[in-house]
Amino acid sequence: MVADSAVTGGKLTLREREFTAKIEPAVNGSALIGFSGDLHHATRLSRAAASAGTINQALEMLVSGSAKSDVEFAFVYLDGDNPRLCKISGGKSMFVLTLYLGSASAFEVFQRIRNDPAIPYAPNALKTFICGTRVGPVPSELSRATVAMMDLFASIETHDVGGWSIPYMLSDRGVSFCGYAYAVSDPLFDRIASGSIVPHGTAADGGTSLSVTDLDDYRGFVIYWLQRHGGLLMLKTSDGYQRYDLEGGPSEFKAKAETIAGVPVHLWVGDKPVGDVKAIRIMSDDTGAPTMAIADHGDGFSISAINIHTPFKSNMEFGNDGATDTVQPEHIAVHYDIESETVSIEDQRSTDGAMLADIELADLDRLIERLIRTRWHMKEEVSHELPRGKEMAYALDPRWRTLVSPHPAVGGLLLSLRHPGAGWLGFVLPAKEAHNLGLWLIANAGPPGSAQ
Repeated sequence: MVADSAVTGGKLTLREREFTAKIEPAVNGSALIGFSGDLHHATRLSRAAASAGTINQALEMLVSGSAKSDVEFAFVYLDGDNPRLCKISGGKSMFVLTLYLGSASAFEVFQRIRNDPAIPYAPNALKTFICGTRVGPVPSELSRATVAMMDLFASIETHDVGGWSIPYMLSDRGVSFCGYAYAVSDPLFDRIASGSIVPHGTAADGGTSLSVTDLDDYRGFVIYWLQRHGGLLMLKTSDGYQRYDLEGGPSEFKAKAETIAGVPVHLWVGDKPVGDVKAIRIMSDDTGAPTMAIADHGDGFSISAINIHTPFKSNMEFGNDGATDTVQPEHIAVHYDIESETVSIEDQRSTDGAMLADIELADLDRLIERLIRTRWHMKEEVSHELPRGKEMAYALDPRWRTLVSPHPAVGGLLLSLRHPGAGWLGFVLPAKEAHNLGLWLIANAGPPGSAQ
């Protein structure tokens, strides 16, 4: 569920307009309530329904409250494993598959943007969107809807909808807010070289960098604009939100917000120099051509553009490297069904023969990637020497690809090797080591075509 945050209607001008969250999660994490219409009436009803003891009680409150009023509600909950979505207005409720609330014309523009991401409003610029939750990855559909909601504000001349987006998802783990960063660079792709760092946009040239997060205690939101040098802290009250307008760079803003909120504040942007590069990722487009390099500094990211000549779109899932689930490998059996191309994982300690998981090929690849990332971030490092007394399987004649450094913070060359089980593995070789490896290979490989 995604909502904009602009409070519209009545005689409010653009400068007088307030902003608020138009989605209320149930206190017990079992449902989401979105609303449109009179702010105070809808907020009061949403808060009451969110605190209801049961789903039916919440529905009754919203249906009754919508009678003879201009408020509408979207109500979603899980009925067992099945999601149920209900539209409530005029004292009636109806189960639907999809819905929208508010302006029909704005929704039409939103749909065009969401279904056609090639619609540019920032040519020659890099648009980036990063999002995540505390419980796992965000569905791609929710990511696209959140970006489309942000672009909607810039696409409508009257600016009568918009503000920042409020995205939530409901799963078997309950309600999760999807914190995100949305940035648009200045239009600079026609004047930078391939491999250049893409700087933050500037207000003068139309760039923007927005960070939207929730508080650790779920009492509100933190919205920060890098180009405005300030942002908002919004704390829940009994009948709405208390808004605090705070100025300053990211560090100063965080200190002020934490003093008021009394809990840590997290931003997707910062003003302190980033540390050394811990890892680098190359993003590719649908054709496999490299488009961007993202350097992970441990305390931040920096992005360099590889493709500066043609429009591109790339997606990457970072995953949750902080997972705490553990298994005992000696009790795990893996079964492969050659006909269905599926893998089953079984806990042999189980007395009923139940499987831990049935995994299809694409999901298995993602699982392997996540396991590799998780092992990468564990405190006890992989041995820096070849293991002794352990069997090692060597892939014969692997495919390999090389690439010059795509990011100014990373010296040397990129080497990619294809492992038939682990997939493509990437390595960065410093210039000296690449040179030494080349000399050793030439000295020991023998003449081309030899059997050595």
